[in-house]
Amino acid sequence: MKHQNNFHDMDLKKLFQTFGVQTMKFVVLLIILLFSNVNAQREWFHRAATPLVSVASFSVVDSLYIYATDSRGIHRSTDGGFSWITLKTGYWEFDQIIFISRNNGLVLRGPNLMTTTNGGINWYQPLYNYIHSNIYLIDSLNGIAFRTGQEELGFPIYFGRTNNGGYSWFWQETPGSGSLKWIAQVDNIIWGIGATLQYGYPAPVLGTLLRHSTDYGATWSTDSVSSFHTEWSGLVLMRPNAVIASTGRVLKISTNGGTTFVHYLHPRKVYTIQKSGDSVLYAGTDSGYIASSRDYGVTFTYTKLNTNKAIKCIEITNNGDGYAFSDDGKFYSTVKLKMAPVGVDDEEDILPEHFSLSQNYPNPFNRRQLSSFPYPKRDS
Repeated sequence: MKHQNNFHDMDLKKLFQTFGVQTMKFVVLLIILLFSNVNAQREWFHRAATPLVSVASFSVVDSLYIYATDSRGIHRSTDGGFSWITLKTGYWEFDQIIFISRNNGLVLRGPNLMTTTNGGINWYQPLYNYIHSNIYLIDSLNGIAFRTGQEELGFPIYFGRTNNGGYSWFWQETPGSGSLKWIAQVDNIIWGIGATLQYGYPAPVLGTLLRHSTDYGATWSTDSVSSFHTEWSGLVLMRPNAVIASTGRVLKISTNGGTTFVHYLHPRKVYTIQKSGDSVLYAGTDSGYIASSRDYGVTFTYTKLNTNKAIKCIEITNNGDGYAFSDDGKFYSTVKLKMAPVGVDDEEDILPEHFSLSQNYPNPFNRRQLSSFPYPKRDS
């Protein structure tokens, strides 16, 4: 009996030793997960095949309500992307859509801004509604944008602000001229990228234009005016001092607040860039790949989805969840979602987790589109 008890004691000792090692491994793994940003390693899931064609922009209000624009019009899903209804049809693309709640939103169709307060059933045009850049919402109410003035005035650039979600705008003329296509803000710093224009009809592009403000848009500095043609596809600012602008396969990156830029050539074409906090950058690319980067876009890790079409629209929510559309209408996310139950309350307002930016109309690099610029009259 004594020997048998000794054997049992040895087995228990080994068991506790093994359990202690496994517990230690678990604790170490837990610490790593808690103190590291794992957004870049999130898995992407194919959520649904949608009837949408060449999605230009979309806005995730919450896990169920999603608004999207494609080549045929404006569409809404109330079950997380599994089914869609068409709210408004159009003969050219609606270029950007932003919803700040389930009912309140805005859309850019060309340079024309339209707003809705009833979930896209009716649309209205606010005063001074011409906007030639993307709209960048700082929060659910405050946002910024650019527009270009009349040719006879020398194409002045106006900087605009909204404090009610885009339903009204306040514009001020800035020094210089041109067409700024993309705008972004972080803290007190605002950047704009686009092109210079010249007199004549149609107005062709002279080159690139970069400018920034360090005082919330009160004053502006011109950082670059060159004759090199650049067709921008996105702009992101990341703390502490990163400025990332995309154009095709090239990312123009500064890590010192724009003092110097370095061009990085990537193997895949970048269509859109979005950030997750200030540490991870995501990009939609060609051939069904989503790219992620932890060094401001200097290098990318590519994730292949179950499509060979381009990923031109991608959105990252404030909590790091990702959503994306491919050109063949497939909808992806980093969050699995089953079919939503019937009877969702359509009237409930929920603030959006994030919004997406996409290509703008008119394209200041397209002569045909520039020839039809509906330049608004100068504000008094």
